[in-house]
Amino acid sequence: MRLDFVHQREVAAGLYELPWQESADDVIALRKSIAEAEMQEQVVEDMLDGSATGSRFAGILTDPRVQAYITAAAQLAKDSASFNRELIQAGATQTTTYRAGFDAATWSAALASMKSNLAQLRGRLSMVLRKETYLKKDAVFRTHRAAISRQIAYLQADELSRKNSIINYAERLEQQAELFRTYLRHLIERASALQTGLVEAYKLAVPLRVPVAGHILDDLAVWLTAVQNELAKYKRRQRSVIRSVWSSGLTPSGKGGPMSSLDKFETKIMVDDGTVPNLDARLRGVAFEYLGDQRLPISLEVTPPSGAYLANTRIDGAPDVLQFGRTCVLAPELDLKPQHTDALWNGSPFGEWQVSGLYDQTRGPIEKIAMHLWLVEI
Repeated sequence: MRLDFVHQREVAAGLYELPWQESADDVIALRKSIAEAEMQEQVVEDMLDGSATGSRFAGILTDPRVQAYITAAAQLAKDSASFNRELIQAGATQTTTYRAGFDAATWSAALASMKSNLAQLRGRLSMVLRKETYLKKDAVFRTHRAAISRQIAYLQADELSRKNSIINYAERLEQQAELFRTYLRHLIERASALQTGLVEAYKLAVPLRVPVAGHILDDLAVWLTAVQNELAKYKRRQRSVIRSVWSSGLTPSGKGGPMSSLDKFETKIMVDDGTVPNLDARLRGVAFEYLGDQRLPISLEVTPPSGAYLANTRIDGAPDVLQFGRTCVLAPELDLKPQHTDALWNGSPFGEWQVSGLYDQTRGPIEKIAMHLWLVEI
């Protein structure tokens, strides 16, 4: 808007009309120069043209008048002489003829120069006329361009302040700042929990000082780098082991549901220091197999002890359980993989694991359930 105000002052001062006015002055000057050059050209042409009339210079340099001038000059010289009159007349004729030819050549050269100068002046006039016409229109073009720029500036100013505008940077930056503050708050919460977990789970004390305002993200990044370094050292000392625990006998608990033909059983598996001697062991996942003549895979629902995982609160209020499908008969050649690693990661294996399952009793009995624990120990 300040630029538009300056533009209005430039228009009022006649800045945009100045080039057009200068071209108009050039046109006037060139036209006057051409008129003077044409007058000079006409004088010389009249001197060389015997048919020209209305000018006192008409036909001065035509052959008849030049010859008459030569004859008159020679006669005058003869009449003025007191001796050798014929010789004097002949010499005067020769001299006057030479001078008259020289003057005629000079005027012819002057005429050619005038014609050349006049052609240049007319060319310049044509160019200046085109320039004057364009510059006169350009003043209008500039006004239109300034009006368009003014409208764009007003639209931009409106968009800069309009709610939910794509270029309302103040609003968008405030939203991004709030998003950044939310993420930073969650990062700080996780860093605090991580600091506590490092001590409880890994016995690693990596001090986290209170960050200075304006350097929170930088200080946390440095601290996380130090934590990664300490965890890398810790992992090099870890040893991964697989320990197996057998359940007690299975307790039948009826059918799997009103419309189900499968039989349901329940059992418990206790994990204590007799099964896992290392009390600092941490879970990386579990897998199940069964012992018996049942030849079909079964499915299990497992409720781990409270320290093994963080249970989710279900909408219907039902207890949170882990589902294990396609649990097969115990087979030494079967390569098992740990399951539910995300839910059980770094959990404690100790406590009572409650297991319930569904199977088809007509296809053979099931004697026991084997639970395999993937653990890391120091």
